[in-house]
Amino acid sequence: MNKTHGMTKTKTYSSWKSMKERCLKSYHVNHAYYKDKKICKRWLESFSNFLLDMGVRPKNTSLDRVDNSKGYNKKNCRWASLSVQNSNKACYSNTGYKYISKSGQHRVNGVFKYPIFFVNAQNDTNRISSTFKTIEEALVFRQMIFNSGYINKEFLQSIKEKR
Repeated sequence: MNKTHGMTKTKTYSSWKSMKERCLKSYHVNHAYYKDKKICKRWLESFSNFLLDMGVRPKNTSLDRVDNSKGYNKKNCRWASLSVQNSNKACYSNTGYKYISKSGQHRVNGVFKYPIFFVNAQNDTNRISSTFKTIEEALVFRQMIFNSGYINKEFLQSIKEKR
């Protein structure tokens, strides 16, 4: 008779399973970003090993890599809040500015007219998302968010700096 850990329906198990899927399964929506990230053999072998190393996932956290250039292992992983992860995440921006990205083009009567720039920033309690025709408009908006105090100061400092 096989004994299980009894944690299949927990957030801890879900985090372990999601880590494996995004790194190992080509069908995962984020596989392209994670396919080169190695998972230590110990964690690949069993959820129980992952649980022993990481412990139960605390409320309002998820699995985070301290150094995003490295893989998943006990020394490089932690449970972190969304605001900690946002200040730690890699910037996939194609503009060179943190939290501002260029995505596709705006259509007018079915014809592509100009690119769209997105500002997308969030922490544990706030999310700001907006679109702009120019990078200059997006930068002004990002600075306006910083100056308004709408989002906590540490988070705003992280979006103020150019990447």
